[in-house]
Amino acid sequence: MNRLIRVESHPNSRVRDFHINRVVSQSVIEHFMRPLRDSSESYLTKVGDPGAEVVRSLMRLPGVTEIFIKPYVVGVHISDVHDWDSLEPSVLRVLCTKVFGTDLNDVQIEHK
Repeated sequence: MNRLIRVESHPNSRVRDFHINRVVSQSVIEHFMRPLRDSSESYLTKVGDPGAEVVRSLMRLPGVTEIFIKPYVVGVHISDVHDWDSLEPSVLRVLCTKVFGTDLNDVQIEHK
């Protein structure tokens, strides 16, 4: 199976969806906001290990404020003082490492 991440922009320029051709989350949908709180742990358990690692790693990136995670989609919201040109490569690196176990060069990236 090939490794594919399709990046979808939204009318709201602060939001991007990353469609992944592998299961990322065991839950239908979960929502996380910065900062992650102790109460987030029960929701992180619902998404499963790979999804929880994706959420924790993305929340460590400066500028990431919210994450929506579904089985094949990770939605990322960024702050007004950050831009996608600087953040998207870091988001993609996290997804490649945590979902596919490889680096960015081994994953096909498409923009919608």
